Amino acid sequence: MKKLRRILILIFGIILLASFLVWLIPWLGNGGWPASGPMGNSLPQNIQHVSPKDGDFVEEISGFCVHFDYLAGSGMGEESQKTTRYFFDGRHVTKHVYDSVDLEYPTQIRELCYGQSDLIGPGWHTAKVTYEDDAGNQFEHTWRFQVVDEK
Repeated sequence: MKKLRRILILIFGIILLASFLVWLIPWLGNGGWPASGPMGNSLPQNIQHVSPKDGDFVEEISGFCVHFDYLAGSGMGEESQKTTRYFFDGRHVTKHVYDSVDLEYPTQIRELCYGQSDLIGPGWHTAKVTYEDDAGNQFEHTWRFQVVDEK
């Protein structure tokens, strides 16, 4: 009887640990699960703005964009696709980034966007970008926005 009890406790412990790791590993590696409320983080060097903004309430959206500043000496380099990573709701989505567009404002910026074919469902969503500049400095920015149901 004691042996059976020990085996059941061991099996329960393994299941509990495995469940915790299934939750923890993606959360740590990919920017966390969606939560309510803005992050309140300031934008790091080289990012002019993100859209939607941290804490924004939006309707009918299928992705997000990051607007990088390419000022001399602080740009992302010629191979930004190798050093920039995108995460959405805990998933690595870099391979779905599209439209690397140069826009001429007072300074040159680059808009890199993640998009999906379907609209993003209602609720809070977490976006994260990590990148490295020309000097090898690493940066990251995490923000949240809420998609509101139109009904």
